[in-house]
Amino acid sequence: MKTLYSIIVALAFSTTISAQDLLTVGEVFDFSIGDKFQISGKAGGQPSNCDRITIID
Repeated sequence: MKTLYSIIVALAFSTTISAQDLLTVGEVFDFSIGDKFQISGKAGGQPSNCDRITIID
């Protein structure tokens, strides 16, 4: 009886629970025109380097 109950519960959960869908490129990078962001990097022994980027199109 206990195993039958466990099987029923497992089947009920497996039909109602689902994994999260994968994100699309548009959902991950949701930029709008006019958005500004900055990328900075530093190589060994050199001053830091920054790029400022504005979305124009």
